[in-house]
Amino acid sequence: KKNAQVTTGTFGAGFGVNPYIDAFAAFNAYNLSGSAPDNGAGLGTVAGGIQGSLPFSETIPGRVGFQAAVLAGACAKQINSNHADGYNYQETRDGTDFSFKLTQSVVFKSLLSFRLHFNEGIVTSLQENISALLLQGAGIEFAPAPSFVLGAEFHSRTVLKDNRDSDPMWFAPSMDFRSASNHLHAQVGAEISLPQERKALPDRAALDDPAPGPFRAGARRSSST
Repeated sequence: KKNAQVTTGTFGAGFGVNPYIDAFAAFNAYNLSGSAPDNGAGLGTVAGGIQGSLPFSETIPGRVGFQAAVLAGACAKQINSNHADGYNYQETRDGTDFSFKLTQSVVFKSLLSFRLHFNEGIVTSLQENISALLLQGAGIEFAPAPSFVLGAEFHSRTVLKDNRDSDPMWFAPSMDFRSASNHLHAQVGAEISLPQERKALPDRAALDDPAPGPFRAGARRSSST
């Protein structure tokens, strides 16, 4: 409903199979309020997959990688029923999806570890009448010091065969702090909604805020810097 509040949390773990391949798993939980009679908490999407990078030489200022994942919806009731909409759509799925992404990075080591990142992806579903989604992203980061990284990202998610300016787009500035001694990694950032105003459409549900911009902060331990 219009004034509903949705809170999601994600727990994830990864394992380095070798220097170029990682396996990962994650599960989401959610809490819904202000939307009676559907208020309550529960388990959301459970995910697992692999991600890797091509073994380029360190002298080459570029990286190419991929990520493949299975998203198993465990939510009792899908919070956002319009599949391109809602910040929490993929975190609170009630069906099974498959995600595949390609990633590219350009590294400028002589310019304060300046980097550019790009990714493109597709999400398909086993559910009937669920169209494939197109995921796109671009980012920039630089490290004025080994323990401090500034970054900014732009993301979009839309229906692959029905792109609209009102579909979710968001901007995410962030700051990362790294401790080399114990591999503690803390990140603080925000996500800001950018799409155009949505108008009511007969074929796709209209939401008041397609991609709200929550504030996120957290800390995590990492096996590498």
